[in-house]
Amino acid sequence: MNRSKRILVLASAVFMISVQNSPADVSLPGIIGSNMVLQRNQDLKIWGWAAKGEKVTVHFNEAVQSTRAGKDGKWLITLPAMKAGGPYSMRIRGKNIIDLENVLIGDVWICSGQSNMEWPVRESAIRCLLLLLPGGRDEQRPEQFGSVAPTHPAATGTPVRVLSV
Repeated sequence: MNRSKRILVLASAVFMISVQNSPADVSLPGIIGSNMVLQRNQDLKIWGWAAKGEKVTVHFNEAVQSTRAGKDGKWLITLPAMKAGGPYSMRIRGKNIIDLENVLIGDVWICSGQSNMEWPVRESAIRCLLLLLPGGRDEQRPEQFGSVAPTHPAATGTPVRVLSV
């Protein structure tokens, strides 16, 4: 190996060792952030990463909990169960501070598997409105109702308030 390659390898090794031993900011997984909804009436688990042994404190809706990051840099705080409400702010404090805004507590639904899940709600409201207009629905083609059965008020012509989304 020539001299320049040896220097490059040595410099890279020194850099990697220094990065591993440098203090880390508190960080969160992508699922925890502003505009999130936390499940009501269940303990709330907030987790992330920080420097080994770093103290991490979470302030949320009058609850304050602290812990220390483990040897692997991982930390977990469990906040008490709370009733539905919000919007709230959450502050996670370590060597740095992360402020989360518009955090709600309510019912969390996990959905997957359908290609129409990316269909904007706005288009659903428009489709529903079109089906309610005179002549807008075809009783002979129930598949155009999707999951709305013909006996549902939206399918029978009962007045429905369509909100702007």
